Amino acid sequence: NVLKVQLEKLEAEKSNLENASSVANSKINQLENGINGKEKAYEEASKKLGEMTKEKNCNVSKCENLESKLCNIEKEIEEQKKSLTAKDSLVNTLNEKLECKQKEFDTMLKTGNQEKEKCENQIKELQRAKEEGEDADKEKEKEKEKEKKEEEKKDDKPAE
Repeated sequence: NVLKVQLEKLEAEKSNLENASSVANSKINQLENGINGKEKAYEEASKKLGEMTKEKNCNVSKCENLESKLCNIEKEIEEQKKSLTAKDSLVNTLNEKLECKQKEFDTMLKTGNQEKEKCENQIKELQRAKEEGEDADKEKEKEKEKEKKEEEKKDDKPAE
Protein backbone atom coordinates (compact mmCIF):
# COMPACT_ATOMS: atom_id res chain seq x y z
CA ASN A 1 0.00 0.00 0.00
CA VAL A 2 2.65 2.37 0.90
CA LEU A 3 4.25 1.66 -2.39
CA LYS A 4 1.02 2.30 -4.12
CA VAL A 5 0.60 5.61 -2.41
CA GLN A 6 4.18 6.46 -3.22
CA LEU A 7 3.56 5.35 -6.80
CA GLU A 8 0.45 7.54 -7.01
CA LYS A 9 2.38 10.41 -5.50
CA LEU A 10 5.14 9.86 -7.97
CA GLU A 11 2.65 9.64 -10.84
CA ALA A 12 0.95 12.80 -9.62
CA GLU A 13 4.35 14.46 -9.29
CA LYS A 14 5.22 13.16 -12.78
CA SER A 15 1.98 14.60 -14.12
CA ASN A 16 2.66 17.89 -12.38
CA LEU A 17 6.19 17.87 -13.72
CA GLU A 18 4.92 17.06 -17.20
CA ASN A 19 2.41 19.92 -16.92
CA ALA A 20 5.15 22.19 -15.60
CA SER A 21 7.42 20.93 -18.37
CA SER A 22 4.70 21.58 -20.93
CA VAL A 23 4.10 25.08 -19.54
CA ALA A 24 7.87 25.68 -19.49
CA ASN A 25 8.17 24.39 -23.07
CA SER A 26 5.30 26.64 -24.05
CA LYS A 27 7.02 29.59 -22.36
CA ILE A 28 10.32 28.63 -24.05
CA ASN A 29 8.53 28.53 -27.42
CA GLN A 30 6.95 31.91 -26.70
CA LEU A 31 10.32 33.32 -25.67
CA GLU A 32 12.00 31.81 -28.76
CA ASN A 33 9.27 33.30 -30.96
CA GLY A 34 9.75 36.63 -29.19
CA ILE A 35 13.51 36.40 -29.67
CA ASN A 36 13.06 35.51 -33.36
CA GLY A 37 10.73 38.47 -33.80
CA LYS A 38 13.16 40.73 -31.96
CA GLU A 39 16.05 39.37 -34.08
CA LYS A 40 14.10 40.12 -37.25
CA ALA A 41 13.26 43.57 -35.94
CA TYR A 42 16.93 44.03 -34.96
CA GLU A 43 18.06 42.94 -38.44
CA GLU A 44 15.56 45.30 -40.09
CA ALA A 45 16.60 48.11 -37.76
CA SER A 46 20.27 47.33 -38.53
CA LYS A 47 19.49 47.42 -42.27
CA LYS A 48 17.64 50.69 -41.87
CA LEU A 49 20.47 52.06 -39.75
CA GLY A 50 22.96 51.00 -42.45
CA GLU A 51 20.84 52.64 -45.14
CA MET A 52 20.40 55.76 -43.03
CA THR A 53 24.16 55.84 -42.35
CA LYS A 54 24.84 55.55 -46.09
CA GLU A 55 22.28 58.28 -46.78
CA LYS A 56 23.77 60.44 -44.01
CA ASN A 57 27.28 59.92 -45.40
CA CYS A 58 26.02 60.71 -48.89
CA ASN A 59 24.31 63.87 -47.61
CA VAL A 60 27.43 64.85 -45.66
CA SER A 61 29.48 64.37 -48.82
CA LYS A 62 27.00 66.43 -50.85
CA CYS A 63 27.04 69.09 -48.16
CA GLU A 64 30.83 69.20 -48.21
CA ASN A 65 30.79 69.45 -52.01
CA LEU A 66 28.24 72.26 -51.86
CA GLU A 67 30.26 74.06 -49.19
CA SER A 68 33.34 73.74 -51.39
CA LYS A 69 31.42 75.06 -54.41
CA LEU A 70 30.02 77.90 -52.31
CA CYS A 71 33.51 78.78 -51.12
CA ASN A 72 34.78 78.77 -54.72
CA ILE A 73 31.85 80.89 -55.86
CA GLU A 74 32.46 83.35 -53.01
CA LYS A 75 36.13 83.59 -54.04
CA GLU A 76 35.06 84.10 -57.65
CA ILE A 77 32.62 86.82 -56.58
CA GLU A 78 35.35 88.56 -54.60
CA GLU A 79 37.68 88.40 -57.60
CA GLN A 80 34.93 89.80 -59.82
CA LYS A 81 34.26 92.56 -57.29
CA LYS A 82 37.97 93.43 -57.32
CA SER A 83 37.97 93.35 -61.11
CA LEU A 84 34.86 95.54 -61.24
CA THR A 85 36.40 97.95 -58.76
CA ALA A 86 39.55 98.12 -60.89
CA LYS A 87 37.43 98.61 -64.03
CA ASP A 88 35.36 101.30 -62.32
CA SER A 89 38.55 103.02 -61.27
CA LEU A 90 39.87 102.79 -64.82
CA VAL A 91 36.58 104.11 -66.21
CA ASN A 92 36.69 107.03 -63.75
CA THR A 93 40.28 107.78 -64.69
CA LEU A 94 39.43 107.60 -68.39
CA ASN A 95 36.40 109.84 -67.85
CA GLU A 96 38.60 112.38 -66.08
CA LYS A 97 41.13 112.23 -68.92
CA LEU A 98 38.29 112.57 -71.43
CA GLU A 99 36.99 115.65 -69.62
CA CYS A 100 40.48 117.17 -69.64
CA LYS A 101 40.92 116.40 -73.33
CA GLN A 102 37.45 117.80 -74.04
CA LYS A 103 38.38 121.02 -72.23
CA GLU A 104 41.65 121.15 -74.17
CA PHE A 105 39.76 120.55 -77.40
CA ASP A 106 37.19 123.23 -76.58
CA THR A 107 40.00 125.65 -75.72
CA MET A 108 41.87 124.77 -78.91
CA LEU A 109 38.68 125.04 -80.92
CA LYS A 110 37.98 128.47 -79.45
CA THR A 111 41.60 129.53 -79.92
CA GLY A 112 41.61 127.96 -83.39
CA ASN A 113 38.48 129.88 -84.36
CA GLN A 114 40.03 133.07 -83.06
CA GLU A 115 43.23 132.30 -84.97
CA LYS A 116 41.17 131.48 -88.05
CA GLU A 117 39.31 134.78 -87.79
CA LYS A 118 42.59 136.62 -87.28
CA CYS A 119 44.14 134.87 -90.28
CA GLU A 120 41.04 135.53 -92.41
CA ASN A 121 41.19 139.21 -91.44
CA GLN A 122 44.90 139.30 -92.28
CA ILE A 123 44.18 137.61 -95.62
CA LYS A 124 41.45 140.16 -96.36
CA GLU A 125 43.81 142.99 -95.42
CA LEU A 126 46.53 141.52 -97.61
CA GLN A 127 44.08 141.06 -100.49
CA ARG A 128 42.94 144.69 -100.12
CA ALA A 129 46.55 145.79 -99.97
CA LYS A 130 47.32 143.65 -103.03
CA GLU A 131 44.36 145.12 -104.91
CA GLU A 132 45.38 148.61 -103.87
CA GLY A 133 48.93 147.81 -104.96
CA GLU A 134 47.69 146.42 -108.27
CA ASP A 135 45.46 149.46 -108.72
CA ALA A 136 48.43 151.68 -107.91
CA ASP A 137 50.56 149.70 -110.40
CA LYS A 138 47.87 150.14 -113.05
CA GLU A 139 47.72 153.84 -112.34
CA LYS A 140 51.49 154.07 -112.62
CA GLU A 141 51.43 152.15 -115.88
CA LYS A 142 48.72 154.45 -117.19
CA GLU A 143 50.75 157.45 -116.16
CA LYS A 144 53.85 155.97 -117.77
CA GLU A 145 51.90 155.29 -120.93
CA LYS A 146 50.59 158.84 -120.88
CA GLU A 147 54.09 160.11 -120.36
CA LYS A 148 55.38 157.94 -123.19
CA LYS A 149 52.61 159.19 -125.45
CA GLU A 150 53.33 162.73 -124.48
CA GLU A 151 57.03 162.20 -125.05
CA GLU A 152 56.28 160.57 -128.36
CA LYS A 153 54.10 163.52 -129.24
CA LYS A 154 56.89 165.84 -128.20
CA ASP A 155 59.38 163.85 -130.20
CA ASP A 156 57.07 163.79 -133.22
CA LYS A 157 56.41 167.60 -133.17
CA PRO A 158 59.93 169.01 -133.46
CA ALA A 159 60.69 166.80 -136.42
CA GLU A 160 58.06 168.54 -138.43
